Amino acid sequence: MSSTAFLVLSVISTSLVGGAHFGILSIAGIYYPTAIRANGSGWATSVAKIGGIAGPILGGMVLASGLPVVTSFAILAICPVVLALAAFGIALVVAREQRATAIANTPAPSLSPTS
Repeated sequence: MSSTAFLVLSVISTSLVGGAHFGILSIAGIYYPTAIRANGSGWATSVAKIGGIAGPILGGMVLASGLPVVTSFAILAICPVVLALAAFGIALVVAREQRATAIANTPAPSLSPTS
């Protein structure tokens, strides 16, 4: 890959990751009940900041280990895969809860005889 293409892909991927970070924080309130929304959003921000610190440290350790580049990128790809699995898991839980709420709020059929 040419250095120009690598630079362009790096800028695009960095922008997408940053946008995803702010997007996740902005919708965090949707997943938390009103009573704990501020607390949940605060925890989400705290975890994101920890990841923002730990990510470059972990990346530096992997790159300094002397492994081949392909192996290094494969190891560093584990974190986004875990994040994607967690996001899909959260979506499944929220969808299941919404279905359960919809079923619970559905009125029961009338048992009175019709004439």
